[in-house]
Amino acid sequence: MRPGGRLVVLGMTLRDLIRRAYGVAGIERNDQVVGGPNWVRADRFDVLAATDADMPPDLEGRTQPMLAMLRTLLEDRFQLMAHTEKRETDVYAIVLSRKDGSIGSALHASTIDCQATQPGTVGLRPDSPRWCGFTTGPGRVMAKGQAMRELAAMLANHPAIGRPVRDATGLPGRFDFQMEFTPGFVAGPGGSLVPNPEADSGPNIFTAMQEQLGLKLQSDKAAVDYVVIDRAEPPTENGPRRVTPLCLPITARAGRSRDRWPPTIAGDRHSGRSRQETRSRRTARAH
Repeated sequence: MRPGGRLVVLGMTLRDLIRRAYGVAGIERNDQVVGGPNWVRADRFDVLAATDADMPPDLEGRTQPMLAMLRTLLEDRFQLMAHTEKRETDVYAIVLSRKDGSIGSALHASTIDCQATQPGTVGLRPDSPRWCGFTTGPGRVMAKGQAMRELAAMLANHPAIGRPVRDATGLPGRFDFQMEFTPGFVAGPGGSLVPNPEADSGPNIFTAMQEQLGLKLQSDKAAVDYVVIDRAEPPTENGPRRVTPLCLPITARAGRSRDRWPPTIAGDRHSGRSRQETRSRRTARAH
């Protein structure tokens, strides 16, 4: 989401777009979007959308009117039909790890006014005292002004976790922390993740959570929300199309990423190739 009511998505699969547009709070991972033809998980698309109004995100970083317009765009251009349902699956629950119910020394109640920071605003730096959100890197996670449910959503997409995560701590409010650990995966050839040969040289993310945050990931089963694709068709690639969801004017278009990266965002058509696609081709040539 860009200032001025603009949404720019580059090189994203339809499955990724659906997760963001249709996903409820419990849909955190791409594998919670199921069904549909193979191309919805392989082909990549660029989406441009604009409205006449600025739409600041809410406290969870979501811009609900723009997400509603993105859903309308997908239904219009991809003939998309989808529904949500619950399925029982393996999950992790975040629980307090200490018998006395205390939290770890690295976990602190936050005093940041996240509403005043307007998450996603251009110009806010990660080191700003007004910044709210997560920054992650190899073996490091830093959070400012984040609730336990937001920690759960972030962990669900961590490569070492691999399943949905639920908050079962009962801890209210928002927290700051910095956690350090030895990553289980590192960047390999072409940018893909590969197992870290030094993974046993220090605490992994599970151990670090217990020692530093006083939290534990406990294996469990639960009914989890899934988005099921009932129908999807390749998009038409004519010029901009005008739709008006929620009575808000929007000019939007969706087209396949191809030819080069980054795409040229000008004229009635634009093209691009995703980074992952480029890496895959380089790897294929190397072999």
